[in-house]
Amino acid sequence: MDRQKIEQFIESGLGATPAWRVHYFATAGSTMDLSRGYIDQARIGEPILIIAEKQSSGRGRQGRKWVAPHAGFFATYLFASRKSEVELQSLPLAIGTILRTKLLELGCPVGLKWPNDILSVDGRKKLSGILLELIPERELRYVLLGIGINLSGEPRDLISTSVQTLSGREIDFATMALHLSNALYQGFLTYEREGFAPFRNQWIDAALFKGEEIGVKIAGVEQRGVFEGISEVGYLKLRQDQRILEVSSGDVV
Repeated sequence: MDRQKIEQFIESGLGATPAWRVHYFATAGSTMDLSRGYIDQARIGEPILIIAEKQSSGRGRQGRKWVAPHAGFFATYLFASRKSEVELQSLPLAIGTILRTKLLELGCPVGLKWPNDILSVDGRKKLSGILLELIPERELRYVLLGIGINLSGEPRDLISTSVQTLSGREIDFATMALHLSNALYQGFLTYEREGFAPFRNQWIDAALFKGEEIGVKIAGVEQRGVFEGISEVGYLKLRQDQRILEVSSGDVV
């Protein structure tokens, strides 16, 4: 991307009210790590975006490495919240519904995999992931919301796809930021006011593997059952014979 477009992107402030504070890096280890350096700037109602054109040490849930393809969207959104850590647990699911909608607008047919992945509609290839970290500070929680999207090219050793492959369109990281960011912020504000309830049915409608037998690894132990949907707080509901097991954290396999 040329420098002029980057500067225009940063100066635009993404059109939010109040204006976004955007911190751009040509190369970064991890935008999640960088975002910690801006926590002292975070205020209620003042969104911050940390974005990198290239990322070398990205990570996903449980410390897993996020492998950067040829071109990607690497960003961390930093918000301040008055909700408790428990109340914020389902935020990645809510954000997933918004992210999926915006990707559909770009022509990417995708669905949601519990708890925080966006896959091709056949459930075979990953396009995007969401990572949530919370930093408590007195009466506030600082929300670090990391989003990674494969824009073009897929590593041969990973089961992944890209925006270009799914949509046939070339989208650069700045264009993706402009397309996503205000919708994500408005979604965050809705979540602050109303919690997960406005997003739950949207998530269930977009869920992959619903009604199918799946395995869920919980603390290294696999539980099997039929995926029945999610609870009011976003827990996965797994039917095992005559009982429903609600899973708060795990990996669908």
